[in-house]
Amino acid sequence: PQTPGDPSASLPTNLNFGSHPIQTKTAETWTATSDGDQASPATTGSVAVSDNRGTPGTGWSVKVAQPNQFKAGQNELTGALLSFTVGALTNNLNSLPTGDRIANNDTLGLIIGQTGSVITAQANEGAGETALPITKFTLDVPANTAKTAAQYQATVVWTFSATPS
Repeated sequence: PQTPGDPSASLPTNLNFGSHPIQTKTAETWTATSDGDQASPATTGSVAVSDNRGTPGTGWSVKVAQPNQFKAGQNELTGALLSFTVGALTNNLNSLPTGDRIANNDTLGLIIGQTGSVITAQANEGAGETALPITKFTLDVPANTAKTAAQYQATVVWTFSATPS
């Protein structure tokens, strides 16, 4: 889903949610920004697929998963939920995918160990250039979550599959 060297079709390699005072009484939502400062503009990205195979009847899909919870060493950020919000799906050939997909302004929360569908092109759909802008990444941390003064990390796995119909 990423085109090297094409900034309009890139997924960020790192998300910076900033540094925050440790507290456990209230739930918190942090937005990823370039410098972690919550007043800075949100980190954005785009999932882009170029299907120029010229083969009618084939489909493809983009999925995303977060295999493990955010951790700092052995300390887990229990209950934290990474989400991203998207803009409008576009396609240059008016061949918008109609299968499973995230709708405009919807947010997809990643459930640990599960794969979420981002875009699915059914047979005879998605030819040409399809793009889904990501307008914001957020991290929700529930109240009563133990935290330590450390940098928490997690991995997000994006998978593109092209399958014959």
